Amino acid sequence: KQNAIERAIVCVDVSGSMGSKTLSRIANEICGLLHSQKVNEVIIISFDGVVQHVQTVKMGQKEVEILVTHGGTEFQAPIDFIHNEYKDNVSVCIFFSDGDCPPPTRPRYWRKFIWIIYDDPNWVQPWGRLIKAMSSDM
Repeated sequence: KQNAIERAIVCVDVSGSMGSKTLSRIANEICGLLHSQKVNEVIIISFDGVVQHVQTVKMGQKEVEILVTHGGTEFQAPIDFIHNEYKDNVSVCIFFSDGDCPPPTRPRYWRKFIWIIYDDPNWVQPWGRLIKAMSSDM
């Protein structure tokens, strides 16, 4: 607990192209991160074309709920939100999406950025690190 990251920012694409089973899997991944005792607090930014919801979850919390919307996807919306609300003060930023969107402007913390992209084996990250995943919806 003493060596844990104080705060991670997790951006979750909740647009219509993200299925409910995928979002449930993402919620489980976030809970797993909290139970690993490597992160004290996670700020979850749910977005589609705009930031839809922001929630804070603490280490050990058992449930995270993420709801799908029907809007399009705009990666720049959570990047701008992080800039405005947190002044780009980021230890790590994890972006969950299917990647169906043009890349955002590269933020100052781009080296602390992890893209987790579902169901698009050909997607290439514009910067940061990339993890490719398959959803359980397929």
